[in-house]
Amino acid sequence: MVESAILAPGEWIADGYEVVAHMSRGRRIDVYDVWSHARAARSVFKTPKPDEADNASTVRGLIAEGRLLRRLTHPGIVRCYETVTTFHPPRPGLVLETLTGATLSHLIDECDPMSTDDVLWLGLHLSSAVGYLHSQGMLHLDVKPSNIIAENGRAKLIDLGLARRPGRSARIAGTREYMAPEQARGEDLTSAVDVWAVGLVLYESIVQKSPWPPPPHDDYHPQLEMRVPSLLEREGVPEPLARILDRSLDPDPELRATLSDLRAALIELAPVDPKTHTTI
Repeated sequence: MVESAILAPGEWIADGYEVVAHMSRGRRIDVYDVWSHARAARSVFKTPKPDEADNASTVRGLIAEGRLLRRLTHPGIVRCYETVTTFHPPRPGLVLETLTGATLSHLIDECDPMSTDDVLWLGLHLSSAVGYLHSQGMLHLDVKPSNIIAENGRAKLIDLGLARRPGRSARIAGTREYMAPEQARGEDLTSAVDVWAVGLVLYESIVQKSPWPPPPHDDYHPQLEMRVPSLLEREGVPEPLARILDRSLDPDPELRATLSDLRAALIELAPVDPKTHTTI
């Protein structure tokens, strides 16, 4: 199948939005850096690929993501300004705030190990954002390092394309290695799913690598066969932090730490009061 064309810098993707650069192309979605003439500022423009314009599932999902993001108001969640319609072929486009920081996946892969204090603040920011999302009756379902941006000392969650209400899903969705065991099995989804993902993100931020071996095939789910190694024996990790992350990564969602448990433990370990010190 021939891939649809990517717009070049200077082309217009929608009324008032001029392409600065193409940022990425996924299986269904294109992301552009654009110039908003109404705002006289750059924005991020997320839209289905042209050959996905008639895919009802892709279009419906992006519209739902825009609707959700526009009603969320939290400093740890990317803002959506509006949903517009692109030029030919017509399809929805989400206009998002531009975040200039690096992804957490880049920081883990390319930078020195994070200090314990940085891991604590990262955990506090993520638990705050995810907790707010839960208070709005939604689960993120795809918390992972590449969906976290370090922006001016604050961690920001992006990509709520899989966000949905708790309960049984008609299909298994998520990023394979970051799915909680019950998510990978297609069972009922609760807030415990996002706790698992936050715990795994913090684990990787400490050890700078995934706990899983290379997958033997695309459908392999290591979390169904093994447990994330405990951090209790890892040098330099405070015991209370290791214990709460172990609990956050319990394979049984009934035994797993709650988001409130995780946040309370992180606050107890934080070097200063997070009410007065809000950035990493």
